[in-house]
Amino acid sequence: MMQQLETQWERFDRAMIAFMTAHGAQLLRVALGVTFVWFGALKVAGLSPVADLVAQTVYWLPPAFFVPFLGWWEIVVGLGLLFGVALRLVLLLFWLQMAGTFLVLVLRPELAFQSGNPLLLTVIGEFVVKNLVLIAAGLVIGSTVPRASTPTNGGKRRAPHGETFHPGDAVQRLSAPRERSVEIFAHGTLQLKMYAPRGTDPQTPHTRDELYFVASGRGRFFGGVDRRPFGGGDVIFAPAGCIHRFEDFSDDLAVWVVFYGPDGGERPATGT
Repeated sequence: MMQQLETQWERFDRAMIAFMTAHGAQLLRVALGVTFVWFGALKVAGLSPVADLVAQTVYWLPPAFFVPFLGWWEIVVGLGLLFGVALRLVLLLFWLQMAGTFLVLVLRPELAFQSGNPLLLTVIGEFVVKNLVLIAAGLVIGSTVPRASTPTNGGKRRAPHGETFHPGDAVQRLSAPRERSVEIFAHGTLQLKMYAPRGTDPQTPHTRDELYFVASGRGRFFGGVDRRPFGGGDVIFAPAGCIHRFEDFSDDLAVWVVFYGPDGGERPATGT
């Protein structure tokens, strides 16, 4: 009984870790985007509760101009985050806006601190300091932005030494609605792809050996002879020419696919 419970807990733990790995950064980006669009729209509509604070801090600009301008700035940032468009530029605008919020601590310290004590924050001071969390969220999102690389090897992407790849970012590169596989990079005979089938898995045998690393999801894998359950974090080997497919899988299935070696597959190692 205890062993069954431990096994079930381990499966649940692996599934949760795989889900957070695959979707955590994306959900954070969407949440931050919604927040910025919401706050920006309130400023544009003249309904923001912080309009007076903005006007008192940036006192050298007319509030009738600057508050709506700041609102549109935040809406642009929010939309960019929501749709993942031009993230490098969007994050630059995001950090500039975040840096501007700390002007209150410098220009209007009487609004941010109790009796001038920097350790005793007012409500406004807490409102400003909590932006450190948003800045950290921006850093997490920035870490998922893929680096530009020079196409080589017949136009295939080669990864710089030490580059890391995130499942959520790789899944986002599946641009077409029916596109379920995308190449991430290639180096020599090694090719890395992200594969995310939906509904059914229509793949046919491949000419090279491959490894599947399950980033998220669970189901059963048919390897030509039998069917075995799999879950997030599992590794599956499919030799060249072998009939194989994913079956009865969850809607969040996403797997790294590593092709390597020559056509026909590697020769099995022989003992001495």
